[in-house]
Amino acid sequence: YSMCAHFKKTNIIPGGFSEKVYLSEEHLKNVAHIIPENMTDEEIAFYEPLGCCVRAIKRCELPKKSKVLVIGLGSIGFLMAQGLKAFGMDVYGCDLIDDRIELANKNGIKAFNSKDLDETVKFIKSQTEDLGVDAVFMTSGADAAIEPALKTVRSGGKILIFASTPKNFGYANNEIYYRELTVLGSYSPSPKDLEDSYNLLKDGKVNVHGISTIFNIDDIQKAFDSYPQGKQLKGLANYLKKTKAKFMLVIKNTEFILNSAILANQKITTTSSSITSDYYENYSYKWQCQNGKYQGTGGCICEGCVRKS
Repeated sequence: YSMCAHFKKTNIIPGGFSEKVYLSEEHLKNVAHIIPENMTDEEIAFYEPLGCCVRAIKRCELPKKSKVLVIGLGSIGFLMAQGLKAFGMDVYGCDLIDDRIELANKNGIKAFNSKDLDETVKFIKSQTEDLGVDAVFMTSGADAAIEPALKTVRSGGKILIFASTPKNFGYANNEIYYRELTVLGSYSPSPKDLEDSYNLLKDGKVNVHGISTIFNIDDIQKAFDSYPQGKQLKGLANYLKKTKAKFMLVIKNTEFILNSAILANQKITTTSSSITSDYYENYSYKWQCQNGKYQGTGGCICEGCVRKS
């Protein structure tokens, strides 16, 4: 799915930070869900990130009760650890920041500080009959996390890579060869993975409370500034204006108005940078790109557009 050229070409236009977005018919059919009344914007904002984690878990093809170590307990690592737990795994997690470790422990993850590599390896071996874990999920983007991954996974085990690293160097060839390790990557979810993510959030099997720092849209620069300083796990900008008005889309030259029963006091969630789209005021203008690149409500991604009444 995520490696499919069609998938990449049919993302939401113009993107996650847009005031208005164009949703294709395929999005509405395959990855749009009604948000339950008891689910907050903060919770449903993790619909797409958790879907990515679900995809990674499935790709690893682990039997239930497998012992798994998640390296890096940032927002994605926290979601990954809970997702693994929901899939029946015995989950450990490590990080260098005590607040993250405490949050993970409160949610049933056996988390610990991994600043001492020898102690980390010793602890994991003590929990696994001196073998190592069945799989390591690499959600840390640090180059230094590669060594503990290799030293804590058992021979014949798996390393699932879910982060890029600054230096972009890999795992030792001879380690993979002589120990018969499986190293694989995972990137983005399929519609079924997103459906599973939606259900995990709806059923309360994955808890996302305590991850987000809420910012007003006027203070969004503060969110950007604080993230690299490690002051937050995830920033959530609160800006949507709720309304009961109809939301009109233009899909393939055809007007498509969402069912009025759905529109009444309800919201819809779609993919693209975890966007939660409330129903904006009635944007019934149609836009036609003169270059033939885009048609929808709310403008175009290239110059040369004209508005049609």
